[in-house]
Amino acid sequence: MADVQQLIDAQKQLRHVRREGLRPSISRLGPHFVFLGVWAVLMALAFPRPGWWWTAHGALIPAVILAVRAASAWRLVWTSFFVALVWWIYMLRWVTGVTGGGWIGLSIIMAAYFPVTLLMVRVLERRWRWPMVLVLPMAWVTTELVRGWFLAGGFGWMALSHSQAPWRPGEPAGRLIQVADLFGEHAVSFLVAMTNGMLLDLLLRPWVHRPRFGRSKPWIGVRESMILWTVAYLAALVYGWFRISQWDNIALDAPRLAVAAVQTNVPQDNKNARTMDVDVQMWGQLEALTLEAAARTPRPRLIVWPETMAPAAVNIEAVRRY
Repeated sequence: MADVQQLIDAQKQLRHVRREGLRPSISRLGPHFVFLGVWAVLMALAFPRPGWWWTAHGALIPAVILAVRAASAWRLVWTSFFVALVWWIYMLRWVTGVTGGGWIGLSIIMAAYFPVTLLMVRVLERRWRWPMVLVLPMAWVTTELVRGWFLAGGFGWMALSHSQAPWRPGEPAGRLIQVADLFGEHAVSFLVAMTNGMLLDLLLRPWVHRPRFGRSKPWIGVRESMILWTVAYLAALVYGWFRISQWDNIALDAPRLAVAAVQTNVPQDNKNARTMDVDVQMWGQLEALTLEAAARTPRPRLIVWPETMAPAAVNIEAVRRY
């Protein structure tokens, strides 16, 4: 009986070595910052400026590789939090004109979600070996949803889907994001994360499984990953093409409502150090743009002003409400 038990234990160890032997651990501190640094750069490039939407489809790959290969979960947590904190401090640098303390505090809260996401991916992949094409979008969109509602109402900026807003008509991202009118912006985030997950499956999982009797056959995990991604993207793109074609086919003589939006370029220091001269100048710019918009053809039925543009109450009713 002892020999049988030793044989069983040896087989278990062999299976473990075969499974983990293709997955070398990352234990040194330097590679942690290299992988996370690549993630930070690619993610920053996906948002304006330059707004390269396509980098988001592979930006998560370095961080997730680190998450599943890191030898120490604690080192993964603090290094990913540190890099994410630097990333958010840079991306939210415009907040310094309003509040310095709020800038740092908000960056800390937002950065805390990143290691949580990586830990979720690590646990799901290591314990249940689920394909990344599902694990990554589920984990990423879950934390996106939470940070959009919590804390103090949430902060949904810099969602993965926001990187996909097309800067030029006809770009593929313009068709992809049409699913947002069905399932919201997080559906777009899910699709983008699926691309990252599918590429990770191709990188991390064996393409060919060799059964005991020697004959090779395709490994179903990679095949299912590619099928799921293909079906999801084809469905999204076909729906996007359908929605855009609906707009393109609208009759030229169909009734329309002309709307004009007026937006001045006001430096933040003008709001922080307001004077009567500054208010008069800002109001004059707004008035000139409004008159210019009203004179256009077709004449707008509605002219929209930006928020907080009026330096003071403009009539008695506004004074009473104020």
